[in-house]
Amino acid sequence: MFRRPWYGKLLFVGGKLGDIIEAIFYLAEKNGCINDILPILDEEIRDGMKYCLFGKIGRIVSAIMGFGLIKNVIKISQNEEIMMRYVIVKNKLLRDYEEGSEEFVRKLREELEEDLLRLGVDSGKIEEWIEPLR
Repeated sequence: MFRRPWYGKLLFVGGKLGDIIEAIFYLAEKNGCINDILPILDEEIRDGMKYCLFGKIGRIVSAIMGFGLIKNVIKISQNEEIMMRYVIVKNKLLRDYEEGSEEFVRKLREELEEDLLRLGVDSGKIEEWIEPLR
């Protein structure tokens, strides 16, 4: 299991926020998305420092929902999960591409389609989300 500098330093009701983060790292590594989730979690943890405990937890949960790590624990609709994946992919691509550029839109379609296939979304539903990006 991962050990991070903040482990055990952030208190959580009945435990530690660090324990929650450790569990997320474990699930992300197990599901093969650790490299995708690390920058997002890092940003959420840094930005969330100004929030109360429940605000921090809310930001972390929102950040990981699009990766399908806890979908069996918290029930969300497939459309919500797809929308979260769209936002995650879009934000990742904005680091390297200009929004709205031809290359950006092409990469967004490709990466979103790959992610949705990995999440087990059926081809008809994927087409509903990809078609407007053509």
